[in-house]
Amino acid sequence: MTLDQPKTTIWRWLLLWIITGYVVLCLWVFFAYVEPSFLGGNHLRIGADSTTYLALAGVIPDSTISAMQTQLVSIQGNFLGPVAIAKVIPSLFGIALLNLALFVICLWIANSLPGVKLGRFFWAVILNPLTTPSLLTLNKEILSFFSIMLLMLYISKEPRSRILLMCVLVTGMMARWEQAFVTVLFLLFEHGKSPVRGRPRLLLALMVLGITFMYPFFVKLGIVGIAALIGAGAEGNVMPKFNDIQAHYGFPIIFAPKVFLNLWGEVLRPSYFWTDYLKGDFSDLQNFFAIPFHCVAMFVVCWIAAFRRKLSIRKASIYWMAIYLIATAATPLFQPRYQFAVYIILCLEISGFQSPLLQTRIRTDRTRAVRHLSPAL
Repeated sequence: MTLDQPKTTIWRWLLLWIITGYVVLCLWVFFAYVEPSFLGGNHLRIGADSTTYLALAGVIPDSTISAMQTQLVSIQGNFLGPVAIAKVIPSLFGIALLNLALFVICLWIANSLPGVKLGRFFWAVILNPLTTPSLLTLNKEILSFFSIMLLMLYISKEPRSRILLMCVLVTGMMARWEQAFVTVLFLLFEHGKSPVRGRPRLLLALMVLGITFMYPFFVKLGIVGIAALIGAGAEGNVMPKFNDIQAHYGFPIIFAPKVFLNLWGEVLRPSYFWTDYLKGDFSDLQNFFAIPFHCVAMFVVCWIAAFRRKLSIRKASIYWMAIYLIATAATPLFQPRYQFAVYIILCLEISGFQSPLLQTRIRTDRTRAVRHLSPAL
């Protein structure tokens, strides 16, 4: 044991220097490419909706966006977190520094989780093309990353901290209200008094059933603007066709294909990469590099996790992921970026994360009940 310790220390120091080198590289990329892209120095599009968030916060001028009466939180979207950050830190460089600091904190959390091999997790995360742009621009992905790491820390600790739980919910809400909502559902479903506690398959089936009847109701009320999306189906987009089926109580039929589309995108249509992809605008790095190859990375990580048998629904992490996938499958938009939290969970799983099991407390409770009854018997 003592002979292995120096070798372990050397590898840890090497990993520390690699992480430091990656952060320095990110800063160089920021000054060379990212900052000029926002200031008109080049024609690259780096980041998803960063320009919109910055304009809403008043950091960069945009007469079209500033004139919009945009709600920060609505059923269609959530601008709360990025806009709040931009108002507090009205600086492109300051935002990048905050994101990098959150990234380092996420690595520290990963290192404290049971079983996680930090080096493997680090490489799995940064090899996703969506990660680096997310660290250097104003976006929701880094907040989603931070929130899911806090959640994994929360469920791994006993006793559980209410302050940590509040941080999980606040950061989740700042990223996407769906993520905070799913976390609340997850905690309620696994509460000691929940009738579906320890029955993940039953709960997921009830979720599918509930969405099946609630979604058409929301369409009729006009809460979900489905008409325009259905009209786009004439252009050959499969998602509006799925939404049309979903609006007519067909969610059980199409929720699995929508989950796979959200996870893997154009990987399900490999010919895209040597046909339509080659006709794209490659100055739009977000849509023609980060998103397509994020889907490739997601596909690879999913299969690695499956082959290593890491996808047991009895794991708290995988249970949360399953709830999230079904909830996001109900949305009428195709958004692989929304699945970045899922990617992080899968990275943790293939890195050795020993997620708490849903059955642990139930079996303990049953054991205690048997022990109480045994004297009477």
